[in-house]
Amino acid sequence: MFIVINLRAYNGLIAVNRIELDGLEEPFITRVKQSGEAVRVPIDRHHQFTRRIFSGGDWDCNGRFYGPSWQQLDSATRSRILINERRTVEVDFKSLHPALLAARQGLDLTGDLYHLPPGTLPRVSPEEQRSLVKQLVLMALNARTRQDAYASFRNNVLRATPPKAMRNAELEALLDRFERAYPWIDPFLGADVGIRLMNTDARIAGLVIDHFTSRSVVVLRIHDSFIVAEDLVDELIDVMTRVSEAVAGRRIRVEVSR
Repeated sequence: MFIVINLRAYNGLIAVNRIELDGLEEPFITRVKQSGEAVRVPIDRHHQFTRRIFSGGDWDCNGRFYGPSWQQLDSATRSRILINERRTVEVDFKSLHPALLAARQGLDLTGDLYHLPPGTLPRVSPEEQRSLVKQLVLMALNARTRQDAYASFRNNVLRATPPKAMRNAELEALLDRFERAYPWIDPFLGADVGIRLMNTDARIAGLVIDHFTSRSVVVLRIHDSFIVAEDLVDELIDVMTRVSEAVAGRRIRVEVSR
């Protein structure tokens, strides 16, 4: 029932509330993609509505919420979102897809999943190394083979940077290093599990959205995070942890961005 009726109610709620970017002077912002390409993101009421997209003719594949302009903004720009002129806070599920896989095996994730010893990747900073490890792991969860993941990785990193030239053997060694730290994830790398993990996180998101919509309160879905007016952050944290446990069997950790 949530697929049709409550999504309609959610979009109706968005339509009667004011969602804007603080300090916006034009009806768009310019965002630079990882590839270096600059794109315009329109910021107006016509680009605030949500739909669900399923994949492969299967209700168990994907089902995530797509459409509104705030999903295309970087985190710094999202921090400027106002809901009815109230400042907002974003709460993020930590390492959501790996955490869902860990939950299937009765495990809780602790610490920073994507942190490997500095210097694991030469010629990059620890911050960039973490970002690259995260990209590679998530691509491996979504790819049909590890080789497909390596190709996607190279396609998505910036030109003229050392990671762009990494060969399959080097990326395989990096993924092996990650697996030694988290051996339980091995069966899922290069196994195309991402599309079904998206369905699980969409069910979690649906329950979060349903909770706030039933109270006529606006919550904005990004991908692995939600935005609410800052005075509602404690309620959002509580709802996110409770519904993640209801769907996944374990409470998924969350992090607040202010």
